[in-house]
Amino acid sequence: RSIFKESNKLIFNKLLCATKFKLVPILCVGEDLEEKNQGKAKKIIESQLGQCIPKDIDFEDLIIAYEPVWAIGTGLTPKIEDIAEIHRFIRDFLIENFGSKASKVPILYGGSANEKNCTEIMSISDVDGLLVGGASLKTKEFIEISKA
Repeated sequence: RSIFKESNKLIFNKLLCATKFKLVPILCVGEDLEEKNQGKAKKIIESQLGQCIPKDIDFEDLIIAYEPVWAIGTGLTPKIEDIAEIHRFIRDFLIENFGSKASKVPILYGGSANEKNCTEIMSISDVDGLLVGGASLKTKEFIEISKA
């Protein structure tokens, strides 16, 4: 989003276009380091979810990924309890704003997921999978993540 200057409105339109052509988009949400340090993570994510998800979307055709921007490719990972808190926040937001139909939307975690932390991250109740970045380019590591 930041590199290509993609606004929430543009992401909203991309989601509409993807679903129109029967693609299943992954909506990535997350805060940068400054927003995290200012305690604004939930506010940022709430804004992204609220402004990017079309009201009439078929929730069977949507995946959401929490990707703290500050963790992508850095080797840094949020504390397990922080991941759990944000995933619960996302799940609650979806249900409160879109009803029970949104309760089954898969919520993935992305952001320096690797073979060392994947099992613990996947044990979190509202984490439905991983969005693996750089680790997917390392065969042995990716196989270990897949096994977990």
